[in-house]
Amino acid sequence: MLQELWICIFIMTVLFRISLPAKNIKLNQSHFIDEYLYLQSKAMHDNTYVDSNFSGIVFNDQGNVNQGKTFYIDQHRYVIHLGSGKIYYE
Repeated sequence: MLQELWICIFIMTVLFRISLPAKNIKLNQSHFIDEYLYLQSKAMHDNTYVDSNFSGIVFNDQGNVNQGKTFYIDQHRYVIHLGSGKIYYE
């Protein structure tokens, strides 16, 4: 009984992972930073939520992000901090 449950959970997990679309961000460094800063400033200027289509980042009316993320673009690491919305290039 327990083994059957684990097998069902495993199969459901695999099917769920297969059905999700893969996000492949193909941006160069300058485009990513420019787009990020533009959307952040637009959210603060318009006092509204702004969603970025390319990375799944949502800015609130204060320019803060909904979740922290790390992106690798052209073998460089970009860290977006939760709350403040600051982006760091490493």
